[in-house]
Amino acid sequence: MQADTTTEKPKRYQCRHIFTDGRRCGSASLRNEEFCYFHHGTRTPVSDPSARKARRETFDLPLPEDRSAIQISIGQVLQRIASNDLDPRRASLLLYGLQIASHNLPKEHYVKDQELIPLAHVEEVVLHPELGALAPEAEASPRTRSERERILDWRDRDLTDRELKLRDREVKIRNAEPRPSIPPFVFPAPL
Repeated sequence: MQADTTTEKPKRYQCRHIFTDGRRCGSASLRNEEFCYFHHGTRTPVSDPSARKARRETFDLPLPEDRSAIQISIGQVLQRIASNDLDPRRASLLLYGLQIASHNLPKEHYVKDQELIPLAHVEEVVLHPELGALAPEAEASPRTRSERERILDWRDRDLTDRELKLRDREVKIRNAEPRPSIPPFVFPAPL
């Protein structure tokens, strides 16, 4: 009897983009592609390799996708201002754009109940002739729960706890000893 190969799931691979601080993107790549949805559009290959080399010699800023990339960009803009290679109007527009990008980044927050897993830095870099520096090919980790799913679970647990506390209070009130009745107040008769 032959094994049924149609039930075998196709492998999912991890995005091969490397952030400026050396971490690898943790998202799964698109089907039959090297990058995830976000990085797929930003890493389009240059048709002419000599154009890529010429592009490196110009003033390029890293994509402002994380805090370290924005810090590097700010440093490059400040160096060009200090060396008088960048006019103040263009510099102010670039710095304003970097300020907007930093405000649009999600806030870094930590969850008390969960242990934070440090992200590993890329130790091996593969040079692709068209796409440039890439992380090595790797299978994507199993799907983790999203922040929204964790918040909804926390909210449901919190509501359940509140409902249980209210029920306990109602039971205590019902089972409590009866209070002595207070005689009704009688108004004195007019004179």
